[in-house]
Amino acid sequence: MRAELAQVAFDLFRREGFGKVTFDDLASAAGVSRSTFLCYFRTKEDAVLGAFDAQGEKLAAALRDRPVAEDDWTALRRAMDCVLDPYRKDPEHSLALTTLVRQTSSLCARRLEKQDGRRTALARSLAERHRSTTALPLCTPVHEVCEQPLAKRHRSRRVWDDF
Repeated sequence: MRAELAQVAFDLFRREGFGKVTFDDLASAAGVSRSTFLCYFRTKEDAVLGAFDAQGEKLAAALRDRPVAEDDWTALRRAMDCVLDPYRKDPEHSLALTTLVRQTSSLCARRLEKQDGRRTALARSLAERHRSTTALPLCTPVHEVCEQPLAKRHRSRRVWDDF
């Protein structure tokens, strides 16, 4: 049910614009009550970005499962396949989702918060790959990237986007 509601919301946001759609609009389009819709999604942002919730743990698990003999950068790159596969399978949907997120400041901010929340899980997974009991100290740059503050990563992303 959650996935169906999210798809209805995404389609409506694309058609009408994120800012113009209300919870009443979403509930009506989905054929459910407003309270039912709100049971699944507390915010409109959650309706769009809820699909990303499992990505962090999925990525962390994939990273933990990589061979210890792999260097951290290679392991991280290979682990990313589990997150990138949906984008490869449906590039049109992925582009539409990315466009909606990038054009909507509240979605962009919420997406960055979700990404920032993955830092700890990734740092912990790196430590587990090295059979360490704590995420520190790892001597690889990957750990520094995982621990990098949100503001610095966001600044780097803006520079890359401008490139």
